[in-house]
Amino acid sequence: LISMEDRATTEAMIGVKDKWIKVKTIYGLEAYTAAWFLEIHDGPIPKAEAPPEARGIWGMNLDIDHPHGRPDPTELQPMGWIRIKFNVSFDPQKQGDARYGNTDVDYTYNRYIDFINRYVAAGYKILMVLTHQAYGEGAGYHWPSMTPDRWRDLTPKYAEMAKRIATKFAGQNKIVAYQIWNEQDTAPEHARAALPIPAKDYAHLLSETITAIRSVDPNVKIITGGHVGGPGNGSAYARETLANMPAGIRPDGIAFHPYGRGVNGHKFSIFGPLS
Repeated sequence: LISMEDRATTEAMIGVKDKWIKVKTIYGLEAYTAAWFLEIHDGPIPKAEAPPEARGIWGMNLDIDHPHGRPDPTELQPMGWIRIKFNVSFDPQKQGDARYGNTDVDYTYNRYIDFINRYVAAGYKILMVLTHQAYGEGAGYHWPSMTPDRWRDLTPKYAEMAKRIATKFAGQNKIVAYQIWNEQDTAPEHARAALPIPAKDYAHLLSETITAIRSVDPNVKIITGGHVGGPGNGSAYARETLANMPAGIRPDGIAFHPYGRGVNGHKFSIFGPLS
C-alpha cells in the first residue's frame, strides 16, 4: 500500500489503534485502511501485475469513446480477449442529433483500426459486436413499437452493413468472431441498455447477417448476441431462434451473460449457480 498522507502523518499513525490512513494500491485503488494492522515497508515497490481479482477474467469490454476505454494492453494481462462494439452510427465530430445515424463504414474503420491494431499486436483476440449501432440507430426506427414487418424492413439493411464491415476486415486475421446484436432476449419492460427482438425476427436477422458476413469472410466465427434470460427464458429463446433458422445456417456459438450466477452459495450468485 502507498500512503496518500504526508510522511510525518503516516509514520505517526502506523500501528496505532483506531487510526485510519488513506492509501492506494499499486493497482490504483484508493481506500482507507486500519493503521494498526500496518507497518513501514522500506523495500522496493512491487511491480504491478494483474490484480488477483482479474486473474480469472478471460476478456474485457472496451469502449473506444470512453475516457478509460483505451487501456495499455499490458494492464490487461493475462486476459486473452477484447470485446469491442463497432459503432458505425456514432460520429464524434458532429454535434447534437447529427452525431447519430452515420453509415460511413470507411470513416468508422479508420476511426477504429489503430485502436484494434494495438491489441492485436499485443496478442489479444478480438470479438466484435454488431448491435443496432452498427445499423439502425438514427435510421428512423422507433424501437419500442417495432413490428415483424419493421424488423423485416431493417434486416436486409442491417445484413448489408454487416457485410460492408466484414469486407473491411476480411483476410486480415484481426477479428476472430462477430457477435450479432446484444441481449436480444431482454424483457421489453427491462430494456435499458439493450434492444429486445422477438425470437422469430431475430432468427431472420441472424440468418441473413450470417449469410452476408460469410459471403465475404467464410472463416470468421459468428455467434449470437448474449442471452440475458438465464437457463429458462434465455434457453427457450435460443431454441426458438434456431428452430426458425434455415437448416443450413447456424451460428458458431450461442452467447449468454451469466449475471447473478457463479459459484454456488456465493453472495453474487443471487440467481443460482453458473452450472
